[in-house]
Amino acid sequence: MKNFTICCVLLFTMAHTTFGQTKDPPKRIAVDLGGEVTLILVLIPAGEFNMGDESGYDSEKPVHKVKITKPFYLGKFEVTQQQWLAVMENKPDPKVSKIPAGVAWDDCQAFLVKLNAKIGMQGGKFVLPTEAQWEYACRAGSTTKYSFGDEEARLGDYAWYNANAGGLPHPVGEKKSKAL
Repeated sequence: MKNFTICCVLLFTMAHTTFGQTKDPPKRIAVDLGGEVTLILVLIPAGEFNMGDESGYDSEKPVHKVKITKPFYLGKFEVTQQQWLAVMENKPDPKVSKIPAGVAWDDCQAFLVKLNAKIGMQGGKFVLPTEAQWEYACRAGSTTKYSFGDEEARLGDYAWYNANAGGLPHPVGEKKSKAL
């Protein structure tokens, strides 16, 4: 199996009863990773959306309705190098940037094991999001091509990609946020 470099985006699932304990679960949760490093999680409500893209790759077709039956928390940003070091029990260096930690899938699994053991949040568990959970969160309730509309010219306001990143990773949080 080949290892691909990915950036971890964490999903935190909580037991249905945990969500049921409060009418209004917090919209954001700050998780203390130690060493003055935090992980911000954003509540993604249950709902449904049309998943896929008829004008995209064959693997994205056909567009189909998907129902997300339980709310979940998703990392506001990709896991940064600083967060990675805090969980993997290396002393976080204040000079370590907030650039996403580009790691292999297997390394993400080891990170999740350590994070779940370290944090031990009652009634919940950190995992990687499914493709449906990821796309649902990225769409942020929109029905347009992008969460901000259909205008590709505005993509650079919201994301780093080949045309504007200069071949380099950039710190998280530098672009406009979608409506979460």
